[in-house]
Amino acid sequence: MIKILVVSDCHGNRDIIDKILLKEEETTHIFIDCGDSLIGDGNPFPFSTVKGNCDIFTKLPKHITLETPLGVIYVTHGEMGLSNLSRMILQLNPKPDILLYGHTHMHRYDYINGCHCFNPGSVALPRDGTNGTYLVIEGTNKNNLTWGFKEITN
Repeated sequence: MIKILVVSDCHGNRDIIDKILLKEEETTHIFIDCGDSLIGDGNPFPFSTVKGNCDIFTKLPKHITLETPLGVIYVTHGEMGLSNLSRMILQLNPKPDILLYGHTHMHRYDYINGCHCFNPGSVALPRDGTNGTYLVIEGTNKNNLTWGFKEITN
């Protein structure tokens, strides 16, 4: 069983990331951050991180592609909007099985063009009526996935 932890939009709030890691790190295999982390280039977290629109002066990549036992994962911040992301899925090579994005600060799941599309929400500045959310994806292969959004608890 592979476990992937996905966060986004922590906006420099290391305390929340540390709290999530304390709870999830021991059982997690892959760590992904969808940007606007505001941590600079020297990422102190165990996350593969992309550059968000607020990460102006970093040298982080705009997107990353990861080949995992759960399929091909494409990670971007997502400031181009979901409609553009859905068109982009068809143009990517290899075509992703999972697309991860942030930016909106609202957790969301869609299945578009044969791709699982997830926004984990924001762990620090949510706009979806929660205390902040992150995403956990688990499975043994790309045809056997489960996922859940977890809310930050006080």
